[in-house]
Amino acid sequence: MPNCTTVYDVRIIAVIVLIHVLIEIIWTAKQPKHPCKTQYTNFEKEKTLVRDTEAEIKTRLSSNEFFNKTHNNALIYNSFNPTSFVPTTKTYQKSHNTLPGDLLSKLNDITSGILHNSTQIKNNSMKCDWGPKNSSPCTHLLRLRLEILPGKLQPNTKPTWLFLGDSTMFRLFKWTKKHWLDPVVGKCGCREKGSGRCNLNKFYGMTKSIEWTQPNFTLGEGPVVYGLTNPRCNDCSGCTSTILECKFTRTVKWKEDNDPWSCIHTKISALSMYFSVEFARDVEIQTDSSETTQESIAKWLYKSSDDMRRWNSLSVSSRNINAGASTSHLTRTKTDAPERWLVPIPDSAICVINAGLHDMLVKNITDNAYVNNVRWYTRTIRSSGVCMHIIWVQTTAVFHHIYLSNSRIRKWNHLISDMLIDSEFRDFVTIIDTFEESLNWPHNDKVHLNAEWYRSLAMTLKNLYKKF
Repeated sequence: MPNCTTVYDVRIIAVIVLIHVLIEIIWTAKQPKHPCKTQYTNFEKEKTLVRDTEAEIKTRLSSNEFFNKTHNNALIYNSFNPTSFVPTTKTYQKSHNTLPGDLLSKLNDITSGILHNSTQIKNNSMKCDWGPKNSSPCTHLLRLRLEILPGKLQPNTKPTWLFLGDSTMFRLFKWTKKHWLDPVVGKCGCREKGSGRCNLNKFYGMTKSIEWTQPNFTLGEGPVVYGLTNPRCNDCSGCTSTILECKFTRTVKWKEDNDPWSCIHTKISALSMYFSVEFARDVEIQTDSSETTQESIAKWLYKSSDDMRRWNSLSVSSRNINAGASTSHLTRTKTDAPERWLVPIPDSAICVINAGLHDMLVKNITDNAYVNNVRWYTRTIRSSGVCMHIIWVQTTAVFHHIYLSNSRIRKWNHLISDMLIDSEFRDFVTIIDTFEESLNWPHNDKVHLNAEWYRSLAMTLKNLYKKF
């Protein structure tokens, strides 16, 4: 016979375990759900909803029900000269304004939900800290923000990457150039063009103003050194603007890092370009219709994207030197005929921008003037209709510089962050905060960090490029 005491002990233990389990269940049920887990689950549901909405939009667009093929991405607004720059036809509208009301409303709701409910970006939905050894926060944030771009919803879109800034930005561009541009230029019948320090109007094919107006230091305008004594030249000696001109006549196909490439517009247009814009506001490039470099570059970008847009609208048989858009702003030689050179800039670019170090050299510039200039600069570049998203890379630390101080760099970075976050820019600007990490990172000189810094940042951007 079994021992009665043993059976009694087993029953007691079973009852205790059961009571413990019931208490655990009741306690858990009464606790609020873990906010991170709940918001992450909601975020995953929203991402699924985005994909479903994308599919619905693409299906309806491909049926030509709502899609204007003539011009599907628009000038948002013009901050400097509405009468001479922004087209007045109704076809020039924001791309998602051409969507029907129900889809537009759904897209706006989803966008708002993702940007404000995601745990990782809830409190700072447009800014991230970056360092060569800690790039994942920025990679994650940028993927979220770029995933819901209007341009991403258009079939076969692959955005251009444009870099605007001083020599620190040029170093970043050179590393992206190594990964994106160099392997493709020759294969696809493109040629890379680099500017000199001077004759910038000629390089871009812009008509020079009759007279060159000197900078207004009260407004915080540059240039202040070489460009001041040599009109129409860069202050920066290490900033070589680099653009592409392509013929679009080849059909070569190959792979780069298992990513299929071919010499077609949707791939070539993804190549990166660099524009030497050292200041938030300067007069190094003046034309017959613009008084500042920033306005001139914005107009040039619009002109190039408009040429590309009209070129793509032509049938193959009609693509000759006399057809389509004007090439007046492109440099051609007799050996180019009858083929046609184009700058491959569609109206869907990601623009990587910085300005700050050169601005600090402007005589008696105030903090307020710098912030106002960055606000104006961002609006001006956005008005080109080309930059569907802007990545503002904060100014990095200097190393024992006689004219530049890290305390003011830190202050300016904070001021710009506050201005961009609390303004009309938050839907299309993302801020990469590099300053704190750069303080203790090895420098090559008083201004520039070592190659590993720029290589690592370029790889962060390359990982984003692969997602399109």
